[in-house]
Amino acid sequence: IQLLPDSSETATMKVYFAPLQDFAKIARRNNATYKRGNWGYFWMFWDDKNAITSTIVLLASDKLAGNQLKHFAFEEITQSLGLAEDSDEFRDSIFYSRGGDGGDATRPSPLDLQVLAWFYQQIQPGDNRKAVSEKFDKTWKLTN
Repeated sequence: IQLLPDSSETATMKVYFAPLQDFAKIARRNNATYKRGNWGYFWMFWDDKNAITSTIVLLASDKLAGNQLKHFAFEEITQSLGLAEDSDEFRDSIFYSRGGDGGDATRPSPLDLQVLAWFYQQIQPGDNRKAVSEKFDKTWKLTN
């Protein structure tokens, strides 16, 4: 990841810290869809091979601060890199969400880091559920 100047047209990930009321406008300006009510949100763009080409991340500057901002920033940015779903399994995970409890992790857990490393080493754009499952069964090693 390379940090570029604000308003860089070449950025493939744009992170916006903006008031919640501006999210829909920012999303439209970036040809993205925004689901109202989310204090943190991301949208991914894909090519015809299902490779991510760019993303936008929205973080509500008027709603989030301190550890809550850290959590949302880590969660939305990490999920916008490809692992977009939440999980209700591990409370220390940046992906944790159960009902109204969106978790409070302020950094990826050791398991999160292991999953992310595995994902980027093993999964190719366009891999379907069966391919991912087969690769997982063949290559995943949980280490402590």
